[in-house]
Amino acid sequence: MARLEVRELVKSYGRVRALNGVSFSVNDGEVFALLGPNGAGKTTTISIILGILEPDTGEVYVDGEKINSKKPEYRAKIGAVLEENGIYERLKVRESLEFWGEIYGLSKHEIEGRIEEIAQYLDMKDFLEKKGNELSRGMRQKGALARALLPHPKILILDEPTDGLDVPSREMFKKIILKEKEKGRAILYSTHVMAEAEEVSDRIAIIHQGNIVTTGTLEELRDKFKEEKLEKIFIKAIGYEF
Repeated sequence: MARLEVRELVKSYGRVRALNGVSFSVNDGEVFALLGPNGAGKTTTISIILGILEPDTGEVYVDGEKINSKKPEYRAKIGAVLEENGIYERLKVRESLEFWGEIYGLSKHEIEGRIEEIAQYLDMKDFLEKKGNELSRGMRQKGALARALLPHPKILILDEPTDGLDVPSREMFKKIILKEKEKGRAILYSTHVMAEAEEVSDRIAIIHQGNIVTTGTLEELRDKFKEEKLEKIFIKAIGYEF
């Protein structure tokens, strides 16, 4: 049984069809890359998985059970790094993490222990006491990842986690992704950086105009599209012509 299963998601905004029957699954210990051009449906799909949006039709299952985003135990199963990173401008990083720990339903003792553990893991002890408005982009993304990892999630969703980061910070994120995979987490990874997807992904889905147009391992996609580089595979899959 897949840890995360997305079944036939359909979502429209007025007359615009954002998703047209999107389906895929993510297994434990797997990095599943969801790639697509702007407006392809990636963010809508992720928002439905997180319970931020409701689909018109279709369902999302975690551990074989249909999602109920209002339950704390469901929220705690999924950690997400999104554009809205949950590290608040006027709060210290530690205070933001304490707030999210309560949202996830953790005890005060558990929150304190997890903050210290994650701060060590992500090398962020030196800015735990800084406010959100004092952080660099890289620090903010570390804080967002710390928030996502706080409740020991079974699923990790990363939406453009390295966007705007410098090279050392990008490398750090790639290493963390692979470490989390080794721990057995199911990872859904959305990115525009094809080289990163090539390095860390076990399977890849390309979404275009609300449809999954192809899915497979990198080797399977190379064989199917007769191209070596993922960037060229991507261009062929979405039917782009120069």
